Amino acid sequence: MPMSMKELDQTYRRTYRRLITGVFILYGTSLLMVFSLLVINPKVSTWMSQAAQSTFVTASAPTAPTSLPLAQPARPMQPVKAE
Repeated sequence: MPMSMKELDQTYRRTYRRLITGVFILYGTSLLMVFSLLVINPKVSTWMSQAAQSTFVTASAPTAPTSLPLAQPARPMQPVKAE
């Protein structure tokens, strides 16, 4: 049975509200879990700090220069005769 546009709009709004609510609940729960883990076990903050520092150190560390092949002079061009 076809739905009216008003009913369809209400269904979409209800679905989006549920989706947004679910995303906020998941986000809030994950933040609460991380915060509680940091409070319960202080070593976790040290692990997170070391992980972040190691990421930035490897990203900004200069690499050793490698030897590149030197450019060779171009060969002289020779005209081609058409026969």
